[in-house]
Amino acid sequence: MNGNQQKQFPLKQTQSTLTSNPHYIDLAARHVKHTDEQEQKQLWFAGSPHRFGLVPAEVLLDKRLKPQDTRVLVALCLHVKPYTGICRVTRETLAEWLGIHIDTLSKVTSRLVEFGWLKKAQVGQNMPNRYELMLPKLDQENERVITQRWMSNEEYANRKRQLDQRTAEWNLSHPRKEGESVLIRRKKTEQDAASTSHVGQRQETTTYIDVPGQLGQPRVRERVRTGSHPSQSNLAPSYDAEPQKNSEAVSVIILDRYGDDEREFER
Repeated sequence: MNGNQQKQFPLKQTQSTLTSNPHYIDLAARHVKHTDEQEQKQLWFAGSPHRFGLVPAEVLLDKRLKPQDTRVLVALCLHVKPYTGICRVTRETLAEWLGIHIDTLSKVTSRLVEFGWLKKAQVGQNMPNRYELMLPKLDQENERVITQRWMSNEEYANRKRQLDQRTAEWNLSHPRKEGESVLIRRKKTEQDAASTSHVGQRQETTTYIDVPGQLGQPRVRERVRTGSHPSQSNLAPSYDAEPQKNSEAVSVIILDRYGDDEREFER
């Protein structure tokens, strides 16, 4: 290289040449201040590289956390580094992203530090703060237990108290013998109640007669009803009883051998 020749350096790329590159990512655009319009915030969130993140389930199990505390924790989880668990963001950016005041954000982060969810370090004025996410071990008093009950604890306690009272009253009215289980005692009680409910009811007795020499004919089931009206009749098992005029009526039900049809007529 001659001394008169100068070394050629590439020209510095301007902002216009950078944005024309399809692979260019504007890092400063990630922290653009949002407007109050919800549509603009949704568009920013849709294009943000931090729109997906992992949120520990313990965030929803801590009874001490208020809804505002949960919002701040979720926001930090979306911006945290996946390997270090550290997030660097200014208070102004975080407060604007959440839509809360800076003083409110300071109170929330102080409360999260007290609960053991955060380690906060202030670098300097107008500098991003350093937040380190922690995962505290919840004790039994602060941990929320998720159940399948649709009622509150007070309603469940009242309901359980009523059921226990009904069980105690039932045990007093139904003494148990020695060596007898509650299931057997209840089954016997239900059987006794079912047997007493049929007392006084009339049992129907019928006779089936096969006419000799007519095996191919259908069976005849004959019922003898006594009384002036069929509703006031008493069924008798006797087939040979001869009906009296105006006092007895004999009905014959013909059962088809090859079907379930029944035909009843007065004789």
